[in-house]
Amino acid sequence: FYLKSAQFVAIMDDFLPAAYMEFCKRSQDQVPTEMTDDEVRAVVESGLGGRPLEELFEGFQFSTHGAASIGQVHRARLRSTGEEVIVKVMYPGVEGLFRSDLKTIQAFCRLAQPQHLPYLNEIERQFLTEFDYRREADNLARVRANVLPRWGSKVAIPRPIVELCGERVLVMEYLSGKKLVDGLRDHYADLAMRMGCTLSDLEARQKQAVKEGRSS
Repeated sequence: FYLKSAQFVAIMDDFLPAAYMEFCKRSQDQVPTEMTDDEVRAVVESGLGGRPLEELFEGFQFSTHGAASIGQVHRARLRSTGEEVIVKVMYPGVEGLFRSDLKTIQAFCRLAQPQHLPYLNEIERQFLTEFDYRREADNLARVRANVLPRWGSKVAIPRPIVELCGERVLVMEYLSGKKLVDGLRDHYADLAMRMGCTLSDLEARQKQAVKEGRSS
């Protein structure tokens, strides 16, 4: 729950002092993980019908490609087709930890700040839907079906490998590229250069405009 909260705060640059904000931003995809290779193997194999990992993938990279609040991702290739994929693996016991963290916060608020309980109850309802990667696979497929027919020449959305998706394992095609925030910063750095200023100057202007309620 605490990591989920940090991820949410990370999108609001002025919400916390810079040192705390830097930690929150790392929580989006650089969470330290304690999963061993054997634990990763166990989750993947049990989540995909007990089939040996080597039967499904070749070149499975046990080093993490990224890690967030409830799971981490690994790169691999499908043995059947050679396609490069991402394998998302849920941390063992993470749902229990999330529930425990949230119950602690709810108990505190019930005693000291009951006005926040409706918000926390809604968080519980929303976040608990994330502990089944089959939902995420369904959402990916739905978004692709709705977006790609019209915007497929401009955007790319990873395709879930549905037959290799389970409650705690999600396999999808690998798409190379930048994080959205990094791509936006590169775009604005180019814009700032054309305007004859630095990216920091442009960011300061935009933040001031937001504070004053202006559009630019």
